[in-house]
Amino acid sequence: MNKTAFQYEPDYAIAPGEILEDTLQSRGMQKIDLAERCGLSAKQMSLIVSGKAPITPETAINLERVLGVSANIWNNLEARFRLHKARKLDYDVLSRYEEWLESFPLNELEKRGIIDKDDSKPKRIAQLLGFFGVGSVATWQERCKQLQVSFRRSPAFKSSVEAVVTWIRIGEL
Repeated sequence: MNKTAFQYEPDYAIAPGEILEDTLQSRGMQKIDLAERCGLSAKQMSLIVSGKAPITPETAINLERVLGVSANIWNNLEARFRLHKARKLDYDVLSRYEEWLESFPLNELEKRGIIDKDDSKPKRIAQLLGFFGVGSVATWQERCKQLQVSFRRSPAFKSSVEAVVTWIRIGEL
């Protein structure tokens, strides 16, 4: 559910190691020299520069002292990079549930601003999970099994568990 008018979400992330490497090049410093000054092994520094190892807060403080670039910048770059990777992996998993998404009353959910019509299906699934207050489709399914409701049905209309659960949740909120 997108509450802001504009939200910038790039579809790429730059590894902090790339920026670290650019910083080293601009200062004419070698990775081995930086590793020694930060108290790290050459291998550890190489892993950081390649994006395979994270920049820890302690390393960020050392980089701040050696390079003069704020530890906050290194920590924020690292956090954004790891979050981007995790979100991409999450969307890859969610893309397997596109059929599940289609079982909901999407027009009504879009009309109420619960999910965005123009977003990709994995993003819409993530919005739907957020609407239900669960972290995964499996958790949603477990909670639905525990749901105990009583209501009348009309044989004239097709009823689905997803639609009923959606209306119950709208009523809760």
